Amino acid sequence: MRRVEENRHANLLQLAKEVERQTGVTVSSDTIQRTLKRNGMHGCRPQRKPLLKLMHKKACLEFTRAHDEKGRLLGLCTLE
Repeated sequence: MRRVEENRHANLLQLAKEVERQTGVTVSSDTIQRTLKRNGMHGCRPQRKPLLKLMHKKACLEFTRAHDEKGRLLGLCTLE
């Protein structure tokens, strides 16, 4: 449990190898998954970020043109 709290992005195989490396006992990934679920931890995927719409791209471009004095930021906002 402590290893999962330190690195929440580790997958089951990585956790199984780490347990085997530390204790010398071979543990299956199913056992680790069952143990984590029993202790209230479950997997989740990061939420997808919505793509920018044309309206947002235009607003970004207008803002950049209005506030960019030296012309360095203009390449950051495009309408593509």
